[in-house]
Amino acid sequence: MHVLIVSSEELYQDNVMPSVFELSQAKALRLKGVNVAILAVNIPYTYMGLLKRIVSALLGIRNRNSKYAFPFLTLLKLFLKRSWNYISRSNYTFSKTVVEGVDVYSTEIIPFTSDYKIEIFISTWEEAAHKLLQFYIAQMGRPDIIHAHSRFLYAGHFAYTIKQQLGIKYVLTEHSTYYTNKTFSSVVVEYIREMILGASQYIIVGESIVPHIKKKTGLIDLKYVIVPNIIDIQFESSPIQRQPYELQNPFCIINVASLNPNKKHDILIKAFARSFKSDKHIKLKLVGEGLEEGLRALCKEEGIEDSVIFTGKIYDKQLLIAELDHAQFFVLSSAVETFGVVVIEALSRGLPVVSTKCGGPESIIDPENGILVDKTEEALSLGLDKMYNEYTRYNRSLIREQAIKKYGNEAISNRLIAIYEAVI
Repeated sequence: MHVLIVSSEELYQDNVMPSVFELSQAKALRLKGVNVAILAVNIPYTYMGLLKRIVSALLGIRNRNSKYAFPFLTLLKLFLKRSWNYISRSNYTFSKTVVEGVDVYSTEIIPFTSDYKIEIFISTWEEAAHKLLQFYIAQMGRPDIIHAHSRFLYAGHFAYTIKQQLGIKYVLTEHSTYYTNKTFSSVVVEYIREMILGASQYIIVGESIVPHIKKKTGLIDLKYVIVPNIIDIQFESSPIQRQPYELQNPFCIINVASLNPNKKHDILIKAFARSFKSDKHIKLKLVGEGLEEGLRALCKEEGIEDSVIFTGKIYDKQLLIAELDHAQFFVLSSAVETFGVVVIEALSRGLPVVSTKCGGPESIIDPENGILVDKTEEALSLGLDKMYNEYTRYNRSLIREQAIKKYGNEAISNRLIAIYEAVI
């Protein structure tokens, strides 16, 4: 069986996070003997980003964005080269890399700005993806099936156009939170309807997003199956490194999430301060990158700057696993999650979880593995207090066992292969 996974997000050897769901699935399928590869259209810079950096360099302004950390002449050369490539539309470059054992075929596009309109940008994305697919087929042959991952739209609608042109069937997995918090133009709605109705199987990672999809698309009789996201094999197979309870000092509560407004770290910090401001041996560890400066200021304002640890993003999975193993429990404070992969990763390490009722976690958390709370500072504080007082009652071996049984590589890869076989 030859399966081609198409991601709507970027995928680099040194940063797999944008397409981590696709990569984890591909690794699991590969272990089951499936011939699988990933297609990714990467967006390393924007024209405006390059131009602003060039102007900043001329004015002697220090660069704060590592993405554009190049000498001035390199920036200028890059800008001119990318401009020519964009105008000529003939100089796409394609590469094949091996990322965590999976073949990844990629190309690059450079949009004018990061604030592009979906209905305009999708044609640019699809043009690059079409040329990349031609390159892939020339190298590896025609796939039996395409598995598109929509986060948001691009890969799904691309798979729809490939089905129309080449007759290759596709299945589509929906991850996006856009259905819950975005307004779509009529053009985008029509694209969404086409890709959903054209799929041989429409897969959704969690039930909570279904009403939003029906409302936005008008597809009241939506046909779908639920296949949750998968635990990466490293979280499943790595031995637990946790110390006995009596040796765990300081007490560590861990959160893994991008530092963006949807993750509601401000509420988490305030809830932590409300619960543990006077307990200096209790630490809150925030793993992720983003709006760190403002959150540090909030910690200082709350008087807990010495109790909150910012690690930045941890790209190495083994280092992240070690951080989880040395924590006492996990907390998620998000406003919206279609699923919550970080939750099942924490559970796979035997950690009980405190989570807000933000969509996905409601189908994951039960009384045996954690606590669900409302999305308020007070409710989250009470949840943290309760878990702190009761965390030793949780059976960590059972938490890990049940997580792997439901979301592990064997369980999810078998379900996907059954879907592929039914379509082919």
